[in-house]
Amino acid sequence: MNSYWVKKIVGYVVFGFAAVLFVNYLFMLLWNMLIPDLFNGPVLNFYQALGLMVLAKILFGFGGYGKQHEWKSHQNSIDSNKREEWKRKIESKMANMTEEDKLKFKNSMKGWCYGKHSKQTDEVSNEHQSSNNETK
Repeated sequence: MNSYWVKKIVGYVVFGFAAVLFVNYLFMLLWNMLIPDLFNGPVLNFYQALGLMVLAKILFGFGGYGKQHEWKSHQNSIDSNKREEWKRKIESKMANMTEEDKLKFKNSMKGWCYGKHSKQTDEVSNEHQSSNNETK
């Protein structure tokens, strides 16, 4: 592994550690501003706040992979049904088009689906148009 990747990994670890400490500090500040006045609760120091956050993560989970995963698979099945419906619709429209209309449609969609027109597709469309002009 070269030094670039080592530096990158170390940077991410340091950034993650700093982010956890910063979030913990914000948690401690919010707790100390609200809980003692509202509920006559204790004032927390930094390490007590960190322990409380770890306890909350243990009790309430680390991101909810169970239900969220089920929902995503349900959404994927709905999306695939919509995708299939869209595909059938486009194929039926394309079946009734001439070759020139198909080429125009594909070139117009490249800006939406594939990025901007490339030089190669412009050259191909120009060649196709010039061959059509020669046959007329």
